[in-house]
Amino acid sequence: MIFTSWFFIIFLVAVLAAYFALSRWWRWQNVLLLVASYVFYAFWDWRFLGLLIGMTLVNYLAGGAISRASRLDGIAATNRKRLWLGLAIAIDLLVLATFKYFNFFDTSFVNFFALFGIHFDIVSLNIILPLGISFFTFMAITYPFDIYRGKLTHTKHLHDFALFVAFFPTIVSGPVERASHMLPQFQSPRQVTSEKVDEALWLIIWGFFQKLVIADNIGLIVNQVFNNYTQYQGLDIIIALLAFAVQILADFSGYTDIARGIARLLGFDLLLNFNVPYFSINPSDFWSRWHMSLSQWFRDYLYIPLGGNRKGKWRTSINLFITMVMVGLWHGAAWTFAIWGAWNGFLLAFYRLFGKAGQSTDRTIRGVWSFLSVFFRTGLMVVLVVAGWAAFRATSFDQLAYLFTKMGFSTSSTTLDSLWHLFAFALPLIVVQILQLRPGFTSFLTKLNPVVRGLVYGILIVGIIIFGQHEFSRFIYQGF
Repeated sequence: MIFTSWFFIIFLVAVLAAYFALSRWWRWQNVLLLVASYVFYAFWDWRFLGLLIGMTLVNYLAGGAISRASRLDGIAATNRKRLWLGLAIAIDLLVLATFKYFNFFDTSFVNFFALFGIHFDIVSLNIILPLGISFFTFMAITYPFDIYRGKLTHTKHLHDFALFVAFFPTIVSGPVERASHMLPQFQSPRQVTSEKVDEALWLIIWGFFQKLVIADNIGLIVNQVFNNYTQYQGLDIIIALLAFAVQILADFSGYTDIARGIARLLGFDLLLNFNVPYFSINPSDFWSRWHMSLSQWFRDYLYIPLGGNRKGKWRTSINLFITMVMVGLWHGAAWTFAIWGAWNGFLLAFYRLFGKAGQSTDRTIRGVWSFLSVFFRTGLMVVLVVAGWAAFRATSFDQLAYLFTKMGFSTSSTTLDSLWHLFAFALPLIVVQILQLRPGFTSFLTKLNPVVRGLVYGILIVGIIIFGQHEFSRFIYQGF
């Protein structure tokens, strides 16, 4: 059930109608949302409902055991909490590894030893990757982790935690929510104010526009080049890489905005996931703006436990590199994703060598030289990020090598058309991103004159009708 399909819109209207009919009974609203979330997930493949429920029970029971152990004193209590946390994490990662990575590592193992003349038979598992497994697994892990760290208390209502794991706006492609952030919202009455409705309308309509008009139209350029890459070279490759940079932002940000808008209509606030990432001036700044919920998850649950930046420059660089390689592999079972993660880990470590100058996020313009400095650093980051996207989008080492060795300034008969196509559909995103540099942009929109606000929404809706691609293509991150 894709957000941009008519079937989902009918589903959402029915859920909202029932939800507001139960406005006096917020606990029954939770039950309704849980049932709706399971129906939403079952629509993709009902066979994986058992897996989803099983993962929910494992982390709920582990959280309860950790909570009970916290009432004890001494080393025994600490050891018991660590045991239950480790057990929950081990089961979560084992399930994730089996479904997502078993065939990948098995094939890699066999291919590695084949280089030395040692041959093994490949053992493949013919299993389907459960939709959203990377997202709901990481969200479920936060529950026992946050209880262990004392940031959350164990809930007595299993269905509230089950709703957190299966919440239909987030289960497929996030944001990667925290139990400590969402559970308190599920466990109290919620109010849907007119201001929240206005913000929700903007997020949903703009999210649809980003996906159907910007991402899907620009994706035509990307698919044409990447699916037939040996037929292209020079500027055509550079344009395709720039197009993918726009596509993946519009596609994923579009999904997130729709999810945040739906949640806001229900009275909940989801984590902000994107904050004008292509205006970053260094890698640290970029990862504080791109897929923020995931980067913060890896920071808190992997980077800091590894030692963070507390053990010297070299250990910090190693921790950054390991973390980013894992971020890459989280996206998919392919070495191209690992290369993308390693590239970002290298950039983070390299910039850190410059100390405060390499970590500063100050964009204050104090004159011509500071303007040029910000402009240059921002432009350099765009180049470095786009270079990384080549590995992210490539499907093989051969394709990646071809892209980097064949790009240049030569043109073809389609170069100008592709460039114009990219500029025309990227322009609305660029304009809105510039406006979003202003804090409180969404709140500012909701305070506009209703006629002006209606005109803005009307233009976006007309744009969707006229220019939108209506084949209901999946969001890019639904494959992760």
